[in-house]
Amino acid sequence: MSSAQAQDKPTFKPGGYMQAVVQMAQPNGIPSVGSTHHEQGKYFLRAGLRRSYWGVESTYKGWKAKGEIIILDHKLDFYKAYIGYTLPQNKSWSFDAGLNTVPFGMELTTSSRDRETIERALYFKDLFPSDVDFGLAAHYKLPHQKPYYVNHLTVDAALIGGNDKHGMRKSIPDAVLRLEAGHKDEQMVRKYGVSGFYGYVTDSKGNHYTRAYAGCHLGYALLRQSYCAKLYLEGIMGRQPGLATQNYAIGKNAPEQNPEGGAIKERDFMGGMAMIAVRGTSVPLEGVVKYSYYARNYNLKRELEKGFAPEPSQFLAEGVSHNTTFALNGYFNDNRVRVSLYYELIFRQTAANAAYKPIMQDRDDLLSLALQFAF
Repeated sequence: MSSAQAQDKPTFKPGGYMQAVVQMAQPNGIPSVGSTHHEQGKYFLRAGLRRSYWGVESTYKGWKAKGEIIILDHKLDFYKAYIGYTLPQNKSWSFDAGLNTVPFGMELTTSSRDRETIERALYFKDLFPSDVDFGLAAHYKLPHQKPYYVNHLTVDAALIGGNDKHGMRKSIPDAVLRLEAGHKDEQMVRKYGVSGFYGYVTDSKGNHYTRAYAGCHLGYALLRQSYCAKLYLEGIMGRQPGLATQNYAIGKNAPEQNPEGGAIKERDFMGGMAMIAVRGTSVPLEGVVKYSYYARNYNLKRELEKGFAPEPSQFLAEGVSHNTTFALNGYFNDNRVRVSLYYELIFRQTAANAAYKPIMQDRDDLLSLALQFAF
């Protein structure tokens, strides 16, 4: 059958993956599976299904439709549901509408199926509680793969509802723009990218609060016969609104859904991530070291000088977090099965400047054993 004839017939491709996790944490730790309630002053153990995605993708001529559900904690919900179209006269351009990945940065656009670590950097829990949102998007991809210095280029632009999977709650959508360029060949992969996000959130009275992010990222992979070495760097900064007691701006913890917690506050934040991973080819093992930094309010020093004194419930909303992760991954059955062992050293403090003694310091170390099965 010719390629033209194949394109005229509809295709259906099922797929998905599951992640089961066992975690042991320190008394102040927050596990990603099970209940967060535990005995105070003791180490505790949790086990559960971290992620379970099941979906199908269908194509017909230039059209594509994808539906994906998430099954977790006896709950069934949509994860992705969108329709896409690729221009037949210029296949570099494609468009989609529906519930799809937010095109921002590097880690947010990388599926947990393919990431070297189970979780993204710390700041994503505040800034993007989920990696998907409702919206319209346009994509451009450089058509040729010739050995030029730059043979990889993608541009993504989207208008999204700005409230995770929970539906648009305002009149004007948020805008997202992502650009990534670089070079790919059999020995090396280089990617450089920048991203921008601009929008707002509203409180129960209809007041607007700016939600604006700017990010940059770098990905570098060295491909050799016996190993692959990778380096990832990502940074993000901007303005994040939220209640005084927490930093979430969207989703199920959105401020307008909890107006009793106080007035919305805008914080200037800064975050960053660095990761090194080395994976063998003959031996299917990968070692990973990752560090992420998150200053939820880097103007806290100025606010403290003005007499601002955070309440105990505001500690995490105003604080600084450091997360260092050591991981060992084993890949089997053509990467369909992955076994991972992670040790995370998580440190939180409230004061953003060394001149101020932190009001509270937490060590929330977490040990995780994960099994992933992809199909």
